Amino acid sequence: MARKKRRPLPKLCRHSSGQARVKLCGKTFYLGEFGSVEAQRRYADIIQRWTDGGRKPLVETPNVEQVVPLRDLFGQFEAYLDSTGRYTKAGKPTSQRGIVRIALREFCDRYGDVRVPKLGEQMLLTHRDELEGRRSLSRVGINRKVAHIRAALRWAFGRGMLTRDQWLGVKAIEPLNRAECGARDRKRTKRAVTIDEVEKVAACLPGVPAAMLRLQALTGMRPGEVCAMKWRNIDRTPVEVEGIVCWTYVVEDGKTAHHGHATSYALGPMAQAILERFPAAPGAHIFSPKATMAELHELRRSRRQTPPTAQMEQRDEADGRTYADRYSVSTYRQAVDRGIARAGITPFTPHEVRHGFLSRACAQFGAFATSSAANHTRVSTTEGYLHKNRSDAFRVVVGLERSMAAV
Repeated sequence: MARKKRRPLPKLCRHSSGQARVKLCGKTFYLGEFGSVEAQRRYADIIQRWTDGGRKPLVETPNVEQVVPLRDLFGQFEAYLDSTGRYTKAGKPTSQRGIVRIALREFCDRYGDVRVPKLGEQMLLTHRDELEGRRSLSRVGINRKVAHIRAALRWAFGRGMLTRDQWLGVKAIEPLNRAECGARDRKRTKRAVTIDEVEKVAACLPGVPAAMLRLQALTGMRPGEVCAMKWRNIDRTPVEVEGIVCWTYVVEDGKTAHHGHATSYALGPMAQAILERFPAAPGAHIFSPKATMAELHELRRSRRQTPPTAQMEQRDEADGRTYADRYSVSTYRQAVDRGIARAGITPFTPHEVRHGFLSRACAQFGAFATSSAANHTRVSTTEGYLHKNRSDAFRVVVGLERSMAAV
């Protein structure tokens, strides 16, 4: 009678996070850094226990994850984020993914070699104290970094890598409040930018960023949505409102697209006139830095007082610098900052232009209509963008006095 062939032992494999792993009876065990002596030792121990038990599921499952260092635990968490597509949009990682990576790496720089069973809330508190010592960080920034670390530990607790006492200790750490941070949060308060301020700054800007700023003031779009405009995303099917024809700009991969919400903005005649000055291919971005630099080049040439030289003509004919096909939020803001400096007005950011639009809209049409124009799902979100006008207090007093005088 032929002897039954013995199946080979499961191999030690490498996980995408850099962890060594082995799968026994359908369950994966992580054994530490792949290629290390410690991982080889753990692999030998667990295989020995498995074979001694008749190659059956281990009755007392060794929680191998608990003996790995915190650096490996966070590595598994980041591998989980990447494998499930979290913090990605249009197939590319978002900026938030980079923030998560930085927050975890900063914690691992100090506690990365600490074994998981040694984790305690005092480590997270000490790390938060170190972050608070960096005066360049705001209170919100510190709380955000700590929240990302807690999210990773919550993920680990749900998968049995942390004990309940460890998670409850970490969970009990509350975010920093204003009273604890003293004067750390005393920074410039956001304000509602007026139309007059927008026009003064736009008059000091080249044609492309000036058009972007005016368009944002007319529609209330976010800075990134203005930068990403393409003609193929503009539906020119006429929507008539009180005899005025409007277009519709449907934002591609909008801010809340991952929640199933579509983002669109109404474009009136003034916004249409601005856009028609910048023809482009349907799939190309409407506002291009290349056009801005060409305009600045022509302006400098026109202001030149000395006669042109042969070297200058050769330089103009040669291939010059290459520019991005679109403005980013940071380059758009840099252009606006230069216009603000030339105009000599109180500084503001492009996002505060949206604050100004929503504040003006709410004063005239109410919060519910303004929430719809802003693409907010809740009116309470819109309320965070509204700024009170102190002159309204005087109008209230004068109006009440008139009514009392009449009585």
